[in-house]
Amino acid sequence: MDWSDCPIVETKLDIQRGRPVLKGTRMPVQDIVNNWEAGIDAPDIAEFFELRVGDVTDVLAYARNVHSQGRGRDADWSPKDHAQLGSRM
Repeated sequence: MDWSDCPIVETKLDIQRGRPVLKGTRMPVQDIVNNWEAGIDAPDIAEFFELRVGDVTDVLAYARNVHSQGRGRDADWSPKDHAQLGSRM
């Protein structure tokens, strides 16, 4: 997925080998998405990784938006149920 337009994500070669992370952290944003896809709610993801719930929900909303517009690099990616994204955040 292309995270370059997400304002809370940064990519630096010296952090997580260039994987997109939340700004100011070492938390790969794809790991947030993967945890959500595995059925973990946004507040639980935030608590487990010591992140702000708002950052987690922003990442998930961005991922949903990118894929709903067909702009993601990985055409096979989609949350298990897009309709439940809001209720699980």
